[in-house]
Amino acid sequence: MDESAYLRAFEAHLNKRNIQIEPAASKRCGLYFYLIHVKNQSMNLTRYDSPADAVDYHLLDALAINQALSNEPIESLIDVGSGAGVPGVLLNCISTDMRLCVLDSVKKKMDFVASALEALQLGGSSAVSARAEDLGHDPAHREQYDCATARALGTQAYCLELCAPFVKTGGGIALLRSDEDLIHANNQYAETLGCLREKVLNYQLPGREKAFRIEIYRKNAPTADKYPRKPGKIKKRPL
Repeated sequence: MDESAYLRAFEAHLNKRNIQIEPAASKRCGLYFYLIHVKNQSMNLTRYDSPADAVDYHLLDALAINQALSNEPIESLIDVGSGAGVPGVLLNCISTDMRLCVLDSVKKKMDFVASALEALQLGGSSAVSARAEDLGHDPAHREQYDCATARALGTQAYCLELCAPFVKTGGGIALLRSDEDLIHANNQYAETLGCLREKVLNYQLPGREKAFRIEIYRKNAPTADKYPRKPGKIKKRPL
């Protein structure tokens, strides 16, 4: 499928789902998905790369989190464990004045995201290949962002330990699609990281029976210097 055909199919599926976003943002999102579609022929970025799948399994997630964060004054955002750039790049396509850092440990994926950001003319944003456990201790990134996001990386405690060190005091953290069986009954793990869970929002995706979830946390105190811990310690001794 060439670019024109892909973008037509993408717009058609937006209309089918009655999704209304600003035309320039829609065009950027469509182009981003087309770039994923092309790259997916030589590299496994995602199993969802058709225009319909791009809307149903990527864009709808990003729109849900965009709505959840609509009252946040976000000038900078880091997307942790982003893979091919979802949801971070899509949020940047919607809000182009936001400074985005896309973070993933797989260099090939970050090379793709860097090229996509250039093609989308999102020049104030960047893609960094590193482990969150290491970059979270780098002064150039630690507590430098208004918001952090992570999608389907693991339990809330695991994701929050990776995200919280990047966020300024007063900032927000949004975690997507955590396993319902792994919900903590209390907020003690968040408090350990200087955070408080503010709200949980459920939403549906087409063709999926279970509800998906966005958890919003507020960082109300600096995160202790020892966090994030090394990968082995995080998994062996979860908060």
